[in-house]
Amino acid sequence: VNALEIGKMLEQEGVDSIAVHGRTRSQMYRGSADWDIVQSLVETLTIPVCGSGDVVDHTSATERWNSGAAGLYIGRAALANPFVFREIFHGTDSILKDRQLGQSRILKILLRYCELLRDRFDPRGCVGPLKQLVSQIGKGQIGKGHLGRLQGGQDWARDICRCNSFEDQVALLKRIAEQLVEIEISVGAFGS
Repeated sequence: VNALEIGKMLEQEGVDSIAVHGRTRSQMYRGSADWDIVQSLVETLTIPVCGSGDVVDHTSATERWNSGAAGLYIGRAALANPFVFREIFHGTDSILKDRQLGQSRILKILLRYCELLRDRFDPRGCVGPLKQLVSQIGKGQIGKGHLGRLQGGQDWARDICRCNSFEDQVALLKRIAEQLVEIEISVGAFGS
């Protein structure tokens, strides 16, 4: 790994700061980010060094911040958990741990995303991006049984990804949202 050599060269060339991902290209998306690399750059260079890799929640952000990095970059974790920035800032657990609240908020995000897609693209161009976002969120929580099933066992993330038209995807999201509201009302009515 030549991060230190490259970092020194960049500093000598006058860059104001650098961002380093602690994972090598050969690792792709597997394995753990090596934050020792980030820390050695922080300790060696005089310019600010920001770090990236495996920052997925408040705990990991705190651990990574202890490397001395000037800042943290968050990538795929923000897609898997759109609330990760709020959780890191406030030092709280994931909002997604509350199944009902998590599903409700994720559905609101997805419905808003559908509006934005519809404003920008032809409906045929919306199917893939919605599937991508649902799949990314699924890597965080939905696809792991925690958020992915409503009463009756409906795996809505899988069902959205199986839809072939944007209209079907939106209709399914709206039906799921209505079902979730019914569940919230019935839970509230019984106080449990």
